[in-house]
Amino acid sequence: MGSPVLWIDIVIIAIIVICSVAGTARGLMGEALSLSIWLLAITISLMFNREFSMLLALKLANPAVRVALSFAGLLLITLIIGNTISHLLRDVIPKTNLDFFNRFWALFLGGIHGIIIVATLILLAGLSPLPLEPWWDDAILIPPFQSLAIFIKDTIPSEMASYVHYH
Repeated sequence: MGSPVLWIDIVIIAIIVICSVAGTARGLMGEALSLSIWLLAITISLMFNREFSMLLALKLANPAVRVALSFAGLLLITLIIGNTISHLLRDVIPKTNLDFFNRFWALFLGGIHGIIIVATLILLAGLSPLPLEPWWDDAILIPPFQSLAIFIKDTIPSEMASYVHYH
């Protein structure tokens, strides 16, 4: 019999399913806008992480914690601003009929959105001791997302990448 499904595998599936369903509810344009905001937030977090983490240097001695908190802080700030702008735009942009094509592609983009969120969380987990936990190696879905996170790690600034470890 195969490996048992762990709680982390269920959480990963839940994130992707919830994002897919939310994408279907938002429609293609809404999901495309939401996905764009996430990609912009990740890009901004990666670009300005070094500068933002220096602001935390007086309060936090551990550089890995500084990098993780600065990345998460920049991500959260950008998501809040982006979602505020998105809600303002949704009031201005006329509503479209959510036909099958619209919902199908919104579902697809929602799934991609979920995958990006999970990969980002796995990347951030690499800044912590979580990958040393026994359940990390036992999980079914962590290895493919860890591979994606390692690919992302190779493209991010070296100041942040040097703190990402998976064993």
